[in-house]
Amino acid sequence: MRSITNMRFFVVLGLFVFIVTPGAYAAEFFVTHAGQSLNEVRQAVREYKKGLPPKESITVWLEKGTYYLDAPVEFDEKDSGSEKFPIIYRSKPGETVSISGGRKVNGFVPVTDEAILSRLESSARPHIVEADLNGWKDVDFGEPVPVFLQGQWPQANNANLLELFYDSKRMPLSRWPNAGYTNIDRAVGPTKITSHRKTGTVEAHFTYFGSRPERWFAEADIYLNGFFFWDWANAFEKIETIDTVTKTIKAAPESPDILHPTPYSFHKYGHRDGQRYFALNLLSEIDSPGEWFFDRNTKKIYFYPPGPLEPQTVELSILPLVLSFNDTSWVTFQDIFIEESRNTLVSIKDGKRVLFAKNTFRNSAGYAVNIERGFNHEIKNSEIKDAGQGGILIRKAGDRLTLTPANHIIDNNVIHHIGVIQSGSPGIVLSKSVGVTISHNELYDMPHNAIKLGGNDHIVEYNEIYNVVKETSDSGAIYIGRDWTERGHIVRYNYFHDLVPIAGGAIQAVYLDDLASGFLIQGNIFHNVQRGILLGGGRDNRIVNNIFSNTNLNVYIDGRGAKPKSSHIQPNGQTMKALLAMPYKKPPWSTRYPQLVNILNEKPGHPLGNLVEHNLFLKSGKLLILPEAEGLIEFNQNFEEGTPNFNTVMKSNFQVDSKSKSLEFGFNQIPFHEIGKY
Repeated sequence: MRSITNMRFFVVLGLFVFIVTPGAYAAEFFVTHAGQSLNEVRQAVREYKKGLPPKESITVWLEKGTYYLDAPVEFDEKDSGSEKFPIIYRSKPGETVSISGGRKVNGFVPVTDEAILSRLESSARPHIVEADLNGWKDVDFGEPVPVFLQGQWPQANNANLLELFYDSKRMPLSRWPNAGYTNIDRAVGPTKITSHRKTGTVEAHFTYFGSRPERWFAEADIYLNGFFFWDWANAFEKIETIDTVTKTIKAAPESPDILHPTPYSFHKYGHRDGQRYFALNLLSEIDSPGEWFFDRNTKKIYFYPPGPLEPQTVELSILPLVLSFNDTSWVTFQDIFIEESRNTLVSIKDGKRVLFAKNTFRNSAGYAVNIERGFNHEIKNSEIKDAGQGGILIRKAGDRLTLTPANHIIDNNVIHHIGVIQSGSPGIVLSKSVGVTISHNELYDMPHNAIKLGGNDHIVEYNEIYNVVKETSDSGAIYIGRDWTERGHIVRYNYFHDLVPIAGGAIQAVYLDDLASGFLIQGNIFHNVQRGILLGGGRDNRIVNNIFSNTNLNVYIDGRGAKPKSSHIQPNGQTMKALLAMPYKKPPWSTRYPQLVNILNEKPGHPLGNLVEHNLFLKSGKLLILPEAEGLIEFNQNFEEGTPNFNTVMKSNFQVDSKSKSLEFGFNQIPFHEIGKY
């Protein structure tokens, strides 16, 4: 190493890194060769600060280009900065930088093998190209569909899912039909089941409509993706046999179900007549631009390009993740595209304040960002899109036993086109966590929930949520259920709009399922939604100062736990087990949630302590209270359009006319101009 005034030069395995120290407060690394090892850059930063007290911030500037990784970039506690002197990785101003877990595919040529061409639709044959990957000796080509708990629900892991991308856009694995679903004719498995008055079979044995499967005689690795029993629980299953005489498909039982003692099993909920599915991973079904298929025997890709192969790039996902942080603190990534993984793009475990700002996360097979434990981590001012599973998953953050908040923040992001592989995946999931804030985000274009809550004391505020729950039913834009103890949540000043069911059945903006309790739902706008709020038998929920506009059903409240022999309050039921697992009779629980202390002595199955107050119902349907809840809900000064002496004519931006007497009786204007991204 040589020093020239305040500039020092390193050369690390051919990668030029310049360290500039203008004064005592900052160091800058300029990475000038895209495609080189970012792990070596990380190591250079570690070596630079080794043994030195933190006296300066360090910034690593990445020049434009795509950094293709041979292995994930792995940070640990040795790579940490400090609160005063963080370490920052970012692109140079005005330049586009991508960190990718993919690899370029070159050498595509037209298909000439007659045996292959004969299996394709005649109209598609001139367009199909192939690439031979036998030279990729270092690559595990993974699986065509999620590999963990195939057939089960939820399918929690996409960890080895091979995908193809053209011009940074995910290409659809060959499938039939090309869009949407076909339907089961009849479920004909030998083991009959009944659930909630619906009948079906355990086994994935069913008859099909039409004759399309007759074309699949040469296919050896066909999968089904479908909502086989319930319209909120999709799964993958592998076809074992097709009988074209009886028109019967039989799928094989797959991976062991960790929730049940049988070693192999089918989809958790079974299969029933009329449910929807599609088939995928079939060479013979490459008939639409973008479709592709990988033959794992010959190591060849077959592809119907949606456009020219040059200068666009074609890439395969190679790595299980791109960036990982294990007990790392005070590190920032900014202004970078992070893309193409077989599972998660970014994994953060433990540590404090790893910050991702102004980034784009795209094309993950699993969740884009996975945060486990830790404190004060932040995802903000970013875009998360085209995730195969969910957008952000936060697990075990904070401490539920002591109600210590994690203080993670998800703020001012655009999150869209989530669950493109697994349709039952939410945009954001908080699981067994405490004290996470989700604010000022725009969430849209999702097949299932925008936000699924779990844990305690979360704040969901100032978000705009629309066009979600597009492929499922009996679900909600925000969802939680089956646990009295997961309380203390605040849902306020959000704008829910255009939530219209496509799959059929009911969807709601806020779904407090199966005795979910202890919510404050305040100052939200529900516009053009099928149902505003479903309160499913829970307690201590306050629905206050909301506007319901053009909704089919404003608020639905039932008392499902009060029904005779209700499963929700049985000793071996999920709700009771969850209650007994928490120290709810001792501080800090008894002081934070005093309503829980004597819950088992106060008609535990009844929806007590709920308040509906100061809400406006405008051009909307009814408020529905089921018999078990009648007389148990407190209603106070709610206003319907046309109520005598109350002028509730809306001005622009959902502001109530200043002459409206609803303002005199307790309704407060909602800060609509503050909702959404800033």
